[in-house]
Amino acid sequence: MFLFYGKSLHYDSRGNTYVNNNVLRLLYNFSFTFAAKVQNAIEYLKINRALDETENLTIVGRYLTMLPMEPKLGKMLILGAILNCLDPMLSVVAALSVLILF
Repeated sequence: MFLFYGKSLHYDSRGNTYVNNNVLRLLYNFSFTFAAKVQNAIEYLKINRALDETENLTIVGRYLTMLPMEPKLGKMLILGAILNCLDPMLSVVAALSVLILF
């Protein structure tokens, strides 16, 4: 729900309320931007093979949902466990997960 204040609401002669065009444009751009971000996130998960082509979770995607980190870092941990090199991969993921290393 959006709240409109001041000059964004207008009334016609019959008492009907309508919203200023600038506010409508802002809401349209917001919803378009939000939809674009969701679509980008879906494509990112498809690239990392967490989702298949029909946008269903894959086996890797199910494991990634259990890890509280970025999908690419979680996939590194999963592959490290599969390839039997988890200890060095834990160090690499820990270093990559912090914003400022030094």
